[in-house]
Amino acid sequence: MLRIGKNKAKGSLFIKKCYYTNNSKGWLREYVYTKYRISLPNIENVKYDDIYLSCPSRDDFYVFTKKVPIFLRYLKLITSLENRTNDFIDFTKKCENGLNVEKDVYLTKEELLDIMFINGYSTKEMNALDLSFCSTYQFHYPEISVLFNLDEEDVYKYCLKKRSENPQTLVHLKYEKEKNMLSSYGLIFVFLYFGLNNLVLCNAWFLSKTIPFFSVFYMLGSYFYKDIQKYINKDINLMIDENNKNKLLAEDIIYKQLKLFSKDTECTEQLISFKQYCNKKL
Repeated sequence: MLRIGKNKAKGSLFIKKCYYTNNSKGWLREYVYTKYRISLPNIENVKYDDIYLSCPSRDDFYVFTKKVPIFLRYLKLITSLENRTNDFIDFTKKCENGLNVEKDVYLTKEELLDIMFINGYSTKEMNALDLSFCSTYQFHYPEISVLFNLDEEDVYKYCLKKRSENPQTLVHLKYEKEKNMLSSYGLIFVFLYFGLNNLVLCNAWFLSKTIPFFSVFYMLGSYFYKDIQKYINKDINLMIDENNKNKLLAEDIIYKQLKLFSKDTECTEQLISFKQYCNKKL
């Protein structure tokens, strides 16, 4: 972006160039500051961008592996009630090592409940979905497709449309490192060393020695800064993985308790109906 200002002393115009991005200072940066000054986690091989400005295709979205143990249990219950056992088996084979899906093509639980209400689902069905998943759960398009027996391509387009309704939220896109960077650094080093060493200032130690070596080491550091950061934050990443495991264990415990509670409610309903039946007979 260009800004044009006026110099009051001389009355002349000057052009100031402003950069939208600020990648923080130093090599060991943990966050990338985007054009909207939003601090986002630095994920390997991922870049953030506006969905309208970048206009990404399906291949441009970042694909990650999603663990879906809670969803598989819920899907097994739904498919058994609707006699769609083959759909459950096919989806289970697809998720054998985790579900590979685009990270930003999903619906939130609140959005999915609103759609179920609009399409005439009963309160019992909506409560079952609401109790089975946490409020932050994201239903990606393959899950919605198999859950409601819909075409996956149509669900993908609808999820992408819903995400585009919030353009202030940046999407995850694939980022590939530039190749042959080391050979480029070597050429820069050779050019700086021999070029500056044969100039008029050949006796200057700073020009002939310091600048070439500093340039090479700085460029190597800027290229490997993600790997350095990953090594330094190794303990933090282990803690994050441990917290995710504890979260999954807690969700399993809650799911088991909900199943027991549902059985208890069924027992009370049967006892009430049996009591009414006995009173009628008496």
